[in-house]
Amino acid sequence: MSVVELKSGGRIFDYNEERGLQPASVLKLATSYAALEELGGTFRFRTELLADTPPAPELRTLYVRGGGD
Repeated sequence: MSVVELKSGGRIFDYNEERGLQPASVLKLATSYAALEELGGTFRFRTELLADTPPAPELRTLYVRGGGD
């Protein structure tokens, strides 16, 4: 895990940075904080619900496309 200052790109903290790990819930807090700092509290990520148009409605597949990458 690495914590990086957004404007300068400088590393603030590293821990097992060479090891691939699944993000934990605490990392979501850091990501949320960074998004709020950069985008502001009124910004909204767009999420779309999409479906294909198959020949029969029972074969329809629902897709969720988030805009928060």
